[in-house]
Amino acid sequence: MSLISRNTLPLTNSYFLFFNNFINNAAALQCLSQIEYENTYFGKKKYIGTNGIIIPIEEKSIFNKEKVKFLYIGRLDAYQKGLDLMLDAIEAENNFIRKNNTKFYIYGPNNKKEMCHLQKWVQERNINDIVELSEGISGERKKEVLLDTDIFIQTSRFEGMPMGILEALSYGIPCLITEGTTLGEMVEKADAGWKTETTSYDIAIAIRKVILQKDKWKEKGKNARKFVERMFNWDVIANDTIKMYQKIC
Repeated sequence: MSLISRNTLPLTNSYFLFFNNFINNAAALQCLSQIEYENTYFGKKKYIGTNGIIIPIEEKSIFNKEKVKFLYIGRLDAYQKGLDLMLDAIEAENNFIRKNNTKFYIYGPNNKKEMCHLQKWVQERNINDIVELSEGISGERKKEVLLDTDIFIQTSRFEGMPMGILEALSYGIPCLITEGTTLGEMVEKADAGWKTETTSYDIAIAIRKVILQKDKWKEKGKNARKFVERMFNWDVIANDTIKMYQKIC
């Protein structure tokens, strides 16, 4: 069943009309995260049934020594994904980033001229040399890019359960993520990356911190893979979901 969340969809009359029958006849509402659970109000039972992921055979084992590669793969919705916050943070730390041979790679589908807007923002901030924008990738190419990166970064203002982060973690790539991604506290607790507040100022500080902690990347990467195997492996998620369905029905 599709979830309508106060944090993720505007509650217009059209949404209410379209989903009215689903909601009224539903035994319960499935939320993708604790934050979504806490911010969903429809007078129905609700439970957390998160996304899962298949753990890949490949694992990140070698990190760059002479340079730093940050990676984002996902939709180019600048507001939800906080890409404006990311670019502002990069601009704020541009001298430090250049000095430490660091570059940010952003991949996403070129829909609704979003790529053009981002390209304009990059140019206005004079960070063309440290931010590279590319259209979306998938399959083997996506795997290659992931395994060649050092840090996955996502600075969303709000999310359900972002698959891009789960995928990066499953390869053993430490992540720098905001509280808005819903995974921040879990990743921080698992020592699988860094959590930051959802502001450009805090993201800038976190970027500097990540770059200065190269000695921790490998350990955090190993923790990242273990964390996903324990919490988001599809076998675990499927078993938990079945048990929840049985309880509800």
